[in-house]
Amino acid sequence: MRNENRRSNQMYIVGSNATKLNTYTESHTTNEEHVVRKVSPRQVRRPYKYKMKLVCLLAVTMVMCIVMVKSQLTVTAISEDIADLQNDLNSYIKKNSLITENISNNVKLETVYEIATTRLGMVMPNQNQISKISVKKGSYTQQFADIEAPAQEQEAVSNILGFILSNQR
Repeated sequence: MRNENRRSNQMYIVGSNATKLNTYTESHTTNEEHVVRKVSPRQVRRPYKYKMKLVCLLAVTMVMCIVMVKSQLTVTAISEDIADLQNDLNSYIKKNSLITENISNNVKLETVYEIATTRLGMVMPNQNQISKISVKKGSYTQQFADIEAPAQEQEAVSNILGFILSNQR
């Protein structure tokens, strides 16, 4: 009986041009029972599902790699821009210090005094108008309220304002 089952289970002859069938049968004999089991289409499609999962995972991995490379390129470009901007800033600071030094060397105090006294009508202060204070290095002043001028200065200010107003009429 076993030999007959083996002969009936043969699907094709090796080396022939016959195609394989998708269904395979297995036979089991148990106490005069003859059980035939066929392979389900779900089991036949399994390699296709695994291939699709693999292809999808590879595609996702490739996309993530591309995103990672793009972000790295962006970071590199930004860091190069920062370095260029820092170089520009340093050159501007050097130019600014050169211009400031040039201006301070070209401005003469005599010309400032001459313009202030002739064009602007300013005069040198009297000895009673000058008050000297000593300031320690690193100290600073905070003003919490308006400082009122002494009575003599208030009179001087009112005299100057009266003089200016009388000349305008």
